[in-house]
Amino acid sequence: MLALQNGYRPINYENAIDGEQYIQASIEAVQYADVSKLEKIIFDGLIKNKKLQVK
Repeated sequence: MLALQNGYRPINYENAIDGEQYIQASIEAVQYADVSKLEKIIFDGLIKNKKLQVK
């Protein structure tokens, strides 16, 4: 919902889920308090919503 509120489309997790990258990143976040891989998945999945951009 934060992505939508800030002018982005819903986060696209397609590439991360196919290779189980999301699961591995989640495990690392819990076990090692390392959220860097989750952050990358989220940032890579952000797409600006062109319909909401101000010209």
